[in-house]
Amino acid sequence: MDVGHQDVPRIRGEAWLPHFSPALELKPLDFALAPAIITFRLADGSCLYSDQHMLIQRSEYFALMFAETSWQEGVTKEVDLSSDPHADRSSMAAVLHYLTTGQVACQDFSQMLSLHKLADQLCLPQLVHMVEQKLSTLLTSENVLPVLGHVAGSGSLLETQCGEMLAAESFAILEQQGSFLDQAVKENTELAKTVVHLLLKVVREQHLVLSAPTSST
Repeated sequence: MDVGHQDVPRIRGEAWLPHFSPALELKPLDFALAPAIITFRLADGSCLYSDQHMLIQRSEYFALMFAETSWQEGVTKEVDLSSDPHADRSSMAAVLHYLTTGQVACQDFSQMLSLHKLADQLCLPQLVHMVEQKLSTLLTSENVLPVLGHVAGSGSLLETQCGEMLAAESFAILEQQGSFLDQAVKENTELAKTVVHLLLKVVREQHLVLSAPTSST
């Protein structure tokens, strides 16, 4: 067995062995710097803590936040997320775990939805992409509408997969989950627009099929 690219073991002349490839490029940290603790105040009233140097090194968003004294957080060394319903303890811990290791730790479906929103708010597109990859493997007829509600209007592959699942079921899911849909479209205009566009797309495709000339024998 050889040791190949990035010290990943491979079988000589065969193929790369399966391995986890984190989406985040882990830049080296300077351990000569004394720790500078940042406090994250969360929606449930609790706090989590992380090192400012790691946050700056691993996130452009946090680098800007703590480099500029015009940002309140850069002065107080506190990030107040207490009014953000998606900034629960598990989701923020998953964000910090990702920035530390480059990996997504959570497996719970509802937590991944919150993590997806929080990652988007914190300008972590690679984490958003990784969470969407995980969510795509968990899509079912029961959860496709909540997932679509989170990604509607994003143009992501996950949004496309949700639309394809709805279309494959001839949109019967909309009827089965009518009460959820009624409430969801009131609170989420992007979801409402996405569903309408999907329905219009199907109607147009059916019209093209019906209006296509038939070949004469």
